[in-house]
Amino acid sequence: MANLKSSKKDVRRTEKRTVANAAQKSKVRTFYRKAKETVAACKTYKEGMEAVVNYESVAMISTKNNLFSKKSVSRHVSALVKTLKSRFDQNDQVCA
Repeated sequence: MANLKSSKKDVRRTEKRTVANAAQKSKVRTFYRKAKETVAACKTYKEGMEAVVNYESVAMISTKNNLFSKKSVSRHVSALVKTLKSRFDQNDQVCA
């Protein structure tokens, strides 16, 4: 345990940030899981894209705080969109 007052404060600050970061990471992972499920089971292209956009907006905010790398978030979004496009015909946006 730290002895200096500033060190004790640093420990408290670290614990507080750890809890906040864990909550944010959990939120992003939950959005990813829900987006993946929605893309796999959606009836319309628009419904699937809404889920992907929601995930992307939450995830990109977490990249600013260095919780996830931008490359990994972009890779996930790309994979989701690729899966979504493979399920739907581009002309009429109806499940193929």
